[in-house]
Amino acid sequence: MIIHSGGTSRKGGQSEPGSNRLFHIRQSSSGATRAVEVEALASNLNTNDVFVLKSPKGLFVWRGVGASEEEMKAAKHVVHFLGGSPNNVSEGKEPGWSQTHSWHKRLVTTDFWSTLGGKKEYQTSKSLQGTDRPPRLFDPSGRKGLPITTIKQGAEPPTFTGWFQAWDPKMWEKDPLERIRAGF
Repeated sequence: MIIHSGGTSRKGGQSEPGSNRLFHIRQSSSGATRAVEVEALASNLNTNDVFVLKSPKGLFVWRGVGASEEEMKAAKHVVHFLGGSPNNVSEGKEPGWSQTHSWHKRLVTTDFWSTLGGKKEYQTSKSLQGTDRPPRLFDPSGRKGLPITTIKQGAEPPTFTGWFQAWDPKMWEKDPLERIRAGF
């Protein structure tokens, strides 16, 4: 399944796709894989997943070190849908200007990071890389001695935010009432 950003199915509700498009490809614990278009920013990358970036500069498939083969298969489907021949970029093996790679390879990587607004910090969690954990059900009442974890706003761990596709860590930096007023 590919979920695009911008618009609805209502007449006149669609918006034109941006020139830079980033698709987050993620496999759920049930094995379902989906691609969701997110804002094309380096901070939206996640070490445990695969991303497809389409821009006027090219088509890129970025594979995080914790990504699964199923996510890579889904990336091929997204690439086929978007059209073009992708440049594969592996996390941690992106050639930089200081490395001795061909000029073309350095240009490809520079275009990748510049399309995402420059190389920035993104979601990483070594404890989650390459592990498959079955879903667990918790009883929040604590009646049976189960642990209850308190998560403070602004200090959410990656094991929590990773479950929410559109998590915005800056959401509460601006007054919600001001956000609503700005929409009018």
